[in-house]
Amino acid sequence: MNFPDKDFIIENIKKKGYFISKGLLSKEEYQIIRKEAINYFHNKQVSKNKFPKALRGGIKAGMEDILGYTSNEKWKILRGCFFNWNRNPNELSEILKISREISSFRNELIGLKSDYGSFIEDSNYIQYSSLSLYPSNGGFLQKHSDGHAKKNKLNLLHFKIELTHKNADYSEGGFYFWDREGNEICISSLINPGDVLFFDGSLNHEIKPIKGEIGRIGLFEIPTYVEEKSRFRNYSDIGEPKNFFEKIKYKVKYNFFLKNK
Repeated sequence: MNFPDKDFIIENIKKKGYFISKGLLSKEEYQIIRKEAINYFHNKQVSKNKFPKALRGGIKAGMEDILGYTSNEKWKILRGCFFNWNRNPNELSEILKISREISSFRNELIGLKSDYGSFIEDSNYIQYSSLSLYPSNGGFLQKHSDGHAKKNKLNLLHFKIELTHKNADYSEGGFYFWDREGNEICISSLINPGDVLFFDGSLNHEIKPIKGEIGRIGLFEIPTYVEEKSRFRNYSDIGEPKNFFEKIKYKVKYNFFLKNK
């Protein structure tokens, strides 16, 4: 990948809120990861009722990768979430490799070390890969803006790679974004195979209902925080009794840990 000039990207992000890096992925890279994604979802869709709910927050240190499905008033999605502390699944090896390579570049754009979030930072900050299928029968994500549940939040510069395309793999809907002037833009109509979108996640965006053919598949690296309690519990109470008094003792220890961290 030949990454564009960082200052040029930042200038566009500050002005418009987004930047499309045209042809950042080679045709070969794009075709490989598109095939991986389509095959992955095709092989997994046996019965949506057997999937757990799609993950959205509540990340615990050391948790397993998860493929979940949810259909409610906020979103309709089949989403796979893949964490750096787990071994990459073979069927998505190239997708996750490219996702983390672009994530390293995104880090540099906002003044972070390239591998920041690849491990659990002292602040509990991490980044993980999300591969989502918005089904062709109305998959969507409600209009929203992103934010960290931390006062010292980092710049929310996201990237997305669309692996299926409007007017080719689905006919209606797609990724919509509201720029800094409040203009609604159908980003999916501007993206070609191999393009990578960088955008300010604090601005409004949504996936409008998808209809037709394969559906919309998108790759997205999510910056977030693991639950602090999950780090403490996982490594400090293994083998301890779980009776009432021990639970009280654990709570006292945990509160002391937080106070003196």
